[in-house]
Amino acid sequence: MTVPQELVRRREDEEEPGIDLRRYLELFLRQWKLVAMTAALVVGAAAVKTYLTPPVYRAAAIISIEREKLALEELGVGDGMFTMRDPDFIPTQIRMIQGREVIEAVVEARSDDPTAGKGKDAEEAREARVSQGVRAIAAQLEVTAVPGTSLIEVAYRSGSPKDAAEMANAVVDAFVTWSRRSRLEQASQVSKFLASQVEQLKKDVQEKERKLAAFGRSRDIVSMDPGTNVSMQKLETFNRDYASAVAERVNKETRYQQLLALSPETIADQDPAVIAARAEKQKLEREYAEKLSVWKPDFPAMKQLKERILKSQTYIESASREAATRERERARVEVESARKREEVIRGVLRSQTSETLGQNLNAVEFSNLRVESAASRTLLETMLKKQAETEVAARMSGMRQPTARIVERATRPEYRFYPSYRQNLQKALVLGLFLGAAFVLLVDFLDRSVRTQDQVEKFLQLPALGVIPAVGSGPGRGYGYGYAYGRKRKAAAAPASGKSNAGGGLPAGEETIELIPHTNPRSVITEAYRAFRALLLLSRAGGVKSLVVTSAVPGEGKSTTALNLAITLAQLGRRVILLDADLHKPRLHTILGISNRKGLVSVLAEGVKLEEILQKTIVPNLFFVPAGPMSPNPSGLLASDAMGSMMAEILATFDYVVFDSPPVQPVADALLLGAVTDGVVLTVLGGKTSREVVAKAKTKLQRANVRILGVLINNLRVGSGSFAGYGGYAKNEYGYGYGTRSEDEVERPDEAGRKS
Repeated sequence: MTVPQELVRRREDEEEPGIDLRRYLELFLRQWKLVAMTAALVVGAAAVKTYLTPPVYRAAAIISIEREKLALEELGVGDGMFTMRDPDFIPTQIRMIQGREVIEAVVEARSDDPTAGKGKDAEEAREARVSQGVRAIAAQLEVTAVPGTSLIEVAYRSGSPKDAAEMANAVVDAFVTWSRRSRLEQASQVSKFLASQVEQLKKDVQEKERKLAAFGRSRDIVSMDPGTNVSMQKLETFNRDYASAVAERVNKETRYQQLLALSPETIADQDPAVIAARAEKQKLEREYAEKLSVWKPDFPAMKQLKERILKSQTYIESASREAATRERERARVEVESARKREEVIRGVLRSQTSETLGQNLNAVEFSNLRVESAASRTLLETMLKKQAETEVAARMSGMRQPTARIVERATRPEYRFYPSYRQNLQKALVLGLFLGAAFVLLVDFLDRSVRTQDQVEKFLQLPALGVIPAVGSGPGRGYGYGYAYGRKRKAAAAPASGKSNAGGGLPAGEETIELIPHTNPRSVITEAYRAFRALLLLSRAGGVKSLVVTSAVPGEGKSTTALNLAITLAQLGRRVILLDADLHKPRLHTILGISNRKGLVSVLAEGVKLEEILQKTIVPNLFFVPAGPMSPNPSGLLASDAMGSMMAEILATFDYVVFDSPPVQPVADALLLGAVTDGVVLTVLGGKTSREVVAKAKTKLQRANVRILGVLINNLRVGSGSFAGYGGYAKNEYGYGYGTRSEDEVERPDEAGRKS
């Protein structure tokens, strides 16, 4: 029964999307030595590198940073303190510890002579030295939060255990000092502004009171009742409004200066977007911490989650800056509005003053001076009160600032932190196994030879007729054009003719692949040939009676295949004729120990009768026709009318006809024989012949309209591929499921000295 090409393609399409795990497992088991060697090399290199790598020591100090505390009185709730929970608090403090100002302070403190040298060159040299020191310390500094606490671990790595401990302690000391200094600087900015405003107001009040007194003495004015003059009443009203506008402007400017002095994070504490973003980031961090116990940090999902956390942090910082910018801009707008209102009231006041002066210039002047003096004093009192309130708020703000203190100072480490033999060797082992597997896959990808029946059906799109495993495992053994392989035996069957041994010149006592279905019918190889015979007879509708055994190139075992196939067909009790049609390099007569003086050439060229050259063999029911003498035109003989007449006679006499023909690529003999038979069997040397070579032979046969019955894989080495269900051959090649083995089949040592 012919295997339709559509069925082969359908099977290929069905198997294409899946991954054949069994094939890869067999591949890795077959190439385990390569994987082991690669892993051993990588582990060895890692061990040497670990041994040669200078040791690195790690010392860590722990600091505590208190969170912000707010007085309840500020919120109008009552007495006591409470703590604000900010998910960005610890990450912010970690980033501050790693800031350039803190590390520069460490570099300056550890410098031998930080003030040495003066001038531009000395300053540039100092800056270069500081920058280099900052980069060196930052590269070895590691700041992390202690899980479940508000503590922060500050670690430093160095080749010296003493230096590691000293640097870790120096960093925490510098951070504590910097934190205290920054709190004081922030609180003093607003106080300086208010102090300058108060001093200026004091001078204004003194100057206006002096002018008022001088004007009263010069005009003999002691007092003035504003209730008697409407203009004076308006003037006083506008003066009060002007004083109020000035006070409002000063308050607005004070608030604006406070906003400029505060950090964006403090300003944006009450912003809804920032609060929501911080809550979302805290949620993502909890999710990341939970998944970290299951997934590794380099897992794609963890990387995505980490990116979301970083994006959330970036958004919080951006939103804080935007909120602070909006608040500062709003305060600036309010300041500008207060200034405009002050200017407008000042203009109205001037107008009213001019009107009043027309009525009573002296009274107005005196009243104006008195009102200005009173307004200035009122404003001074307001500013003094604001200054006192600001100082109190500054002190409370200082109390709210994070207070850093050292919980545990770093001590000199006793053991090195890096490199770790255990971790490095474990990583090297994993890497070595991965590289070994990659090398195996690369070798398999670059291997274009035919090894399995699946490759025959998938890549060549031809029916696979079976796999014939190799008998021996020694290098250089094989069969086909001038080579053979085998296994030594204690006893070997000699050819019945007695003229030569069955191996065609091989020493007695060595079993060869040729004639193995006759000499050793219980071997696994014989069973492989029988399976090949069964598939071959079912490969064509109506059965196969005549066929040609050929190959793409020489040396692929076509002659041995033709002989052993003819033997298995004869073992069915049918009359089988084997014709050596390789008129270029005949070999079958040597294997069978039969004379080649007359043969196929004699029939086709000289008209000799078939009965005169037909030879009996040691195999019952198997007859043989040798090639005969050399001919100058083998292709012409095979294409002659005599060949057609002989084929008709053979088909009428014998049940099966088997031709051994030359390879397809060098000559066209196989094409001529395939045209007068039921089809051609292509033999392939397993693990050696490339797919491209077989594909070219296939194309050549198909262009000649020759039916290809299938492909047989020959001489496939043990462990070199799948044998389509024939199991393993490394331990026992004989007694293939037929009960007790014969005496001379037990305890047979192979060529390497192992027992079968």
